[in-house]
Amino acid sequence: GLTGAGVVVGVSDVGPVANQHIDHKDRILVDNSIGGLQSFSYHGNHVLGTIGGAGIMNEQYKGIATGSELIFSPINTLHNSYYIDNNNMVLTNHSYAAVLVNGSEYGGKYTSHPTLTDQRIQMNDQVMEVWAAGNSDQGFQSLANGYNVAKNVLTVSGSSISQTIGVFRSASVSMGPTLDGRIKPEVCANFKNYSTNSENNYRSATGTSMAAPTLTGALALLYEHYRNLNNGDDPKSATLKAIVANTADDYGNEGPDYKWGFGNLNLNKSLKAITNTRYIESTIGRGIAAIRTKKGFSNEYLYYYLKSRAYQISDLGVGSTFKAIRKTTIENIEVPLPSYENQIKIATILFKLENLKAKRKESLNLLNEMMNSSFLELFGDP
Repeated sequence: GLTGAGVVVGVSDVGPVANQHIDHKDRILVDNSIGGLQSFSYHGNHVLGTIGGAGIMNEQYKGIATGSELIFSPINTLHNSYYIDNNNMVLTNHSYAAVLVNGSEYGGKYTSHPTLTDQRIQMNDQVMEVWAAGNSDQGFQSLANGYNVAKNVLTVSGSSISQTIGVFRSASVSMGPTLDGRIKPEVCANFKNYSTNSENNYRSATGTSMAAPTLTGALALLYEHYRNLNNGDDPKSATLKAIVANTADDYGNEGPDYKWGFGNLNLNKSLKAITNTRYIESTIGRGIAAIRTKKGFSNEYLYYYLKSRAYQISDLGVGSTFKAIRKTTIENIEVPLPSYENQIKIATILFKLENLKAKRKESLNLLNEMMNSSFLELFGDP
């Protein structure tokens, strides 16, 4: 199964954490927390354990990506390319909602901090930054004016499951929208769990500080899965962001909203979307957020039709810096319109074929790994 093997995750948090817990200490590639400005707190240990704790002392409290490798650095110190260039870091977790950057300022304002964050991700488009939404229960538009309102990050709010009421969202967490009207947070994830504490024990903690590493651990598995199916290549962070958002389970108001975002994290659906290549990497246009179908049109049918014409549609793009497709161009594309029942049949058949193709690709990758392993056993490492 997936463990996040080979995926390097950076954690910016309160420390130091060096040698604090056996569950993750041997997988911390870099620990810059010693001598930092922050005194020891359980917080950094708990976040590390939620992402990738091995569960050595107690297996029921192991993290999500137990095979991942970890980098730990004090708050606001992962904002450079050093770890990307030298350690192949592709994920960062920030469980502090930027409150320490902007004091008690709230409202979700797009300031210089998120601007720099977006520029950083544009320069390293395979690196995903996960930010906690925060725990301000001030209601509408209660996000801090910090990094977590950046456009290219994944901002996560908190949810949990009750035996009596099912999945619910914590009432104490921050909600959007941003001051400029964007959907934040994008998704919700489990905000209450047991994880590593100091001295090789465990403790419970709640809040979006815990929801963020839950999402980050899940993303480490998605990176590994994508690599397995794409010859070791990393996905673009925007691709994973879109997959996670569009496979989330919708709660609250119908469709995206300012409390749940696109919904509650559904890792299995995200994995299947990657397995079946249910995504297209392209630029439609800065002024178009989505393509919505009218009544009598199947979304799945339209997806497969446009995917089959991806190269032709791409050629319709205009622009010097990057090719963008205008709304009028999209509207002028003629799409065959069989009956709704036949649209569903066509989409179902293509989905099954796509699934078979993905499974065959995965089998070939496994066979190749077996052949390489056998070669090494028989002849040694050349």
